[in-house]
This record gives sequence, C-alpha cells and structure tokens, in this order.
Amino acid sequence: MSGFTEQLKAIPELDHFISQQTLDDKLLRQHIFRRYVFLSSNDPFVPPPLSIRLGQRLNAQLFEIKQAGHFMQEDGYAAFPQLWEVLRSLLSELQVT
Repeated sequence: MSGFTEQLKAIPELDHFISQQTLDDKLLRQHIFRRYVFLSSNDPFVPPPLSIRLGQRLNAQLFEIKQAGHFMQEDGYAAFPQLWEVLRSLLSELQVT
C-alpha cells in the first residue's frame, strides 16, 4: 500500500536505499496479471503522486482511499475493507474456475 519508487521527503533516511534500487516494471507487468495500488489522499509519508506514478508504471488499477493517513491504526485506520473487497473478488474467481 502507498507504494513508491522515489525518495520520500518525510523519510530521508531511506534515500540511499531507494537510490540503489531498480524496479523492473516491464517484468512485473508480464508476470502479474492483476495489479493494484492503494493510496491514501492524505498520507503524511508517501505523497499520493508517488503512488500514482508507481501505479501508472505498473499499469495497475488505482484505489484512492480518502483521509486514511498512512493506513495505520494511529491514523484511525484499523480495518482495510477496500482491500478485502478486492481480495474477496479475486478469491471468488478462483473458486469458480
């Protein structure tokens, strides 16, 4: 959730690690049939544009959750019903086939 591949202003301690990583988005698109990115409209650590750019690179379906912070209980986000709905749908498809 709240994925990113770029440096984060809120967590500069990760800059060195992030700058040394590469994302083979072409390989991921070839091998992962369904791709999803969940992002919060007010994430204090991972700004939404970073997650949106990652989603675009992966050609993923984007789910923006309004006012969910960083998807932590401290932000008032104790359950993730949107993720469960996506998982339930995928599990239902598996049971049918």
